[in-house]
This record gives sequence, structure tokens and C-alpha cells, in this order.
Amino acid sequence: MINTKNIVALIAIAKAQNAPQGGAKLFANSLNGVNVDDFLSNYGDVDYSGNDSSDDYLQNQYGDLNGALGEAPQYVYEDVGPSDDSLDYFDGNTDYYDGTNQANAGRPNGEVDSANKSLNSGISKTEEQAFNVCRKCEGETNENCQNQPLQTCNDAQDSCQVEVRSQYEDDVDGSRTLVHRYWSRCAQRIACDKERERNFIGTNKLNNQCLSSRVPRRLFSTSKCTFCTKLGQDGVDSSLLFGVSINSLTMTVNPETNVETSALLISDMLHNPDGEIQDFWTTNNWYTIAE
Repeated sequence: MINTKNIVALIAIAKAQNAPQGGAKLFANSLNGVNVDDFLSNYGDVDYSGNDSSDDYLQNQYGDLNGALGEAPQYVYEDVGPSDDSLDYFDGNTDYYDGTNQANAGRPNGEVDSANKSLNSGISKTEEQAFNVCRKCEGETNENCQNQPLQTCNDAQDSCQVEVRSQYEDDVDGSRTLVHRYWSRCAQRIACDKERERNFIGTNKLNNQCLSSRVPRRLFSTSKCTFCTKLGQDGVDSSLLFGVSINSLTMTVNPETNVETSALLISDMLHNPDGEIQDFWTTNNWYTIAE
């Protein structure tokens, strides 16, 4: 039990202390407008041994705290939402709210077809016609990358980012061969372009992040070349990385037939990357975006 007499004694000692220069006391008789003596006279001994939470028990153990502290301040609260289960600020669009579950507010209702939002709807109106995928490769050669699955991109990802990482690797016969491996994924175009701009920095080509395959082996450490393409469509090979050939990249197509009309040989690109790696995204023409 905490005895308030001990508390009173401690406060009395504190009140008796003077400032170092003998001036004003260190402690006043009131704290934030509450007189200490009045507070203690209303506050009884506190016994924490009990476990009764009734109002009578609390009154007996803790005394009249309201009498000691005075009336509680009054606050005014503003009601900023509906006071019942209704959702009176919702517009009643059944595509997004079925009227039975307030937790669904603002979320698509999966049972309503028109609520199933198409990805990249600014590019295509329907899922069946959507250019919304990229080839997903993580360190495969071009031949193996061609067989990798497609990744569906979200609305913020309007580009396919492709990285070609090259280095010399040992062969079983003891020789060394320059091997190119591919990483590709959905990406935001502006972020992809920033990476592409890092390919060639400075005047010394040997210090570039993206190196030409013509660099002698003794001077070739590792290379990473980044480029960006438009999103692809599942089933339209000409719009996908290595969809037509593992040896070339489709640049343009016939919009009527989606048949490839121009391509860039990968060997040419890696032979002269600073001359060949351009803004492929703008060159690709299998869809356009209204300004």
C-alpha cells in the first residue's frame, strides 16, 4: 500500500528547501493551479492489492479525485462522418458498392463485370486487346529468355526495361567466351530512361557502364546496357522480347497485321551500343498514346 503520509512528508521536505542563493523556494504550494494541500486532503491511501474494479471500490481507494482536481474541461468534437451504418456520402454507383457492406466503399465489387479494371486502360480498352505485359527474364541467355513467362504490368509501369549484362566466362575447353545475359521486367518509362542514360557517361568509352563487344578481353571487365521498349501483348509475338527471333529486336510493325517491318540485330547493337541503343520506346509503333 502506498501511504499518502509518506508523500506528504516528501513534499514537506521539498517545500522546506531553498534556492542555492537563499531566494525563492524550489517548490510552490500549487501545481498548474491545483493546490497541493487541497489535493492531498481529498486523496486517500491507495491500496493496489485489491482487484475490484467497481465504482465504489475506486471511490474508496482513490478518494474524490474530481474534488481535488476540479471540474474536467469541456471539449467540442466535430462529427466528420456518418453517424449510422449508412454511407450517405457515396454516390450509389453499384459498380463499386453493392449497398450491403460499408467496408467495400471505394473498392471494385468483384461480382460486377464493369468493376474489373483493365490494366493500362489508357493504352487499350479491354483486357483481350491490352498491351500490358513484358517478358520476365532474370539472368538468362537470349535463347532461354525467349521461353520465360510474361509479367503483367500495373498502371504505373508503361515500359519494358531490358538489361544486357555481359562478361567473359570460362568454357569447358579452357577458353573464355563473352556471354550476354538478359534481365527484363515491367518498369516506369521515366525510370527506365534514367537507367538508359547511364549507359554512356564521360568521354572515355572504356569507363562506360555499357561496353562494346569490340573491347579487347583484357580491358573488358563487366558491362550492363539498358534499353526500353513499349509494352507487349500476350499472343502478339512482334511486341515481345525475342518474340520473333532470339537474334534481333523488333522495332516497328505493320499496325494492321502486327507483322514485323523493321528489326535491330542484337550483334550490331552490342558491337556498337553507343550508336545503336536509342529511344526504342518511341520507335516502337504497335500502339500509340493520345497526347
